[in-house]
Parts: sequence; C-alpha cells; structure tokens
Amino acid sequence: MSSFWLTKEMLLEALKLSEGAPQNAFVCFHGKSEVKKGKEYTIMEIVYGDKKKTIKQEFKKIAL
Repeated sequence: MSSFWLTKEMLLEALKLSEGAPQNAFVCFHGKSEVKKGKEYTIMEIVYGDKKKTIKQEFKKIAL
C-alpha cells in the first residue's frame, strides 16, 4: 500500500462522495502530479462506486 498526503478538501470531497455508505466502504484515491509553467500541481481522482471527483491543486511543499 502507498502513502501520500491529502488536503482537507480532498478528504471532505471523499466523505461527500461516499455519504450514506457504511463505515467499512472503500474509497479509491488515484493521485498524480504535473508541472505547468514552472508550477507543480497535484491531481487527485477520488472514486466511490460509479461516482468520481477530480481535484487539482498547486502542490505546496511542507517541512516534515
């Protein structure tokens, strides 16, 4: 299994997408990144059943 960072917005969208589902339901996160005009973007596709939402955000590096 992979580890990755999610924004709060991504988590909230996943919860909205799976609203009404049981707590043991699985939500799929498919992430990738791209660079355009010198800026790095994270693109996260969130899938629950036949519902899908894509979120694109500028990547902001954090200090660990």
